[in-house]
Amino acid sequence: MPITLDGTIGILLILWVLICTSLFASTPDAVRNQPLDTWFDGQRILSEPGETLWYMTQLTVMAGVLFGWYWVCRYIMVQRVLRQLGIVPFAFALVGCVVLATPLAATIGIAMPLNIPEWTLTPSESHNPFDPINYRFTIWLTAILIPVLLIVERLQAEQTQASARHETVRAELYLLQQQINPHFLFNTLNTLYALCLRNRTESASAVVKLSDLLRYVVYRGQAKCVGLDEEIAYITNYLDLQQLRFGHRCTLQTSWPLSRDRLGLPPLLLIMLVENAFKHGVEPLDGPCTVQIRAEVRGRTLCFECINSLRSEPQDSAPGTGLANLRRRLELLCGPDFELSSGPDQGEWRARLQLELVLC
Repeated sequence: MPITLDGTIGILLILWVLICTSLFASTPDAVRNQPLDTWFDGQRILSEPGETLWYMTQLTVMAGVLFGWYWVCRYIMVQRVLRQLGIVPFAFALVGCVVLATPLAATIGIAMPLNIPEWTLTPSESHNPFDPINYRFTIWLTAILIPVLLIVERLQAEQTQASARHETVRAELYLLQQQINPHFLFNTLNTLYALCLRNRTESASAVVKLSDLLRYVVYRGQAKCVGLDEEIAYITNYLDLQQLRFGHRCTLQTSWPLSRDRLGLPPLLLIMLVENAFKHGVEPLDGPCTVQIRAEVRGRTLCFECINSLRSEPQDSAPGTGLANLRRRLELLCGPDFELSSGPDQGEWRARLQLELVLC
């Protein structure tokens, strides 16, 4: 259970009631035999349960008065007056509450049956509810309480804002992560349709690969971390499907790391660069083209590079939506600890991503 300020104040007051009850109930005629020397006399407390309950009831009433003052300061003075009206109305309202509440609380204390003519259950220990000592006690109590309340309210507001930001980031990550390229999906379905018409055996294998792609996106795409081997298997299925479409004119070269056990990364990060290679470097070309994909693990650093042919006419070097989404997702997940670049390089288009892998 989370520890709240209300609960903390309540527990402290309960402890105060129990300690004071133990002190009073452990001494015969405790009010007239002060100062009290015995902290706890279990035998006498058990032998006089009625007296113990009599003390506890009155002290509980006084604890309720103290908790009431805390409640007024927090939920009326701070949360309503200060938050809604400002510091000046808050100061005047607080002074007015001190002036009115002090004699009211003192009157309740004076009304307790354990009081005697020489002593009362008030800070002033007198029967005058307007005694300056009572006001002094309220002022000191308020001076300690208000800064604590302001700090707690500030921390709670910051926690609420941080939680809201966290939920916003989670929602944004989810949207960026769950994007399925409809262009690729429609083209793949058209390719499968053509294979089925020609009754080629590759159609069954292609259906299985497409099913694996969608299953990975829907189920593993929601995970915080997937194994590097899973991400590579997903990319391999994607490449196999693209080879069915462009295999007659697209030369594909891949290089994958040999050892990738226990290393992982957030899902669906690398596929965006591969999709861009086919979308901008293969589909627009009518003749032969090449796509090179290289992945290398150095320690725990992944260096992923995707190179594709360039069109003869000038290609827009401005980043597209997919690359912008990838960069935004990397910023949310990795902060500044990544390197992402994309642009023309010696007659080819080179996209490169470097980031730290984690242990999965």
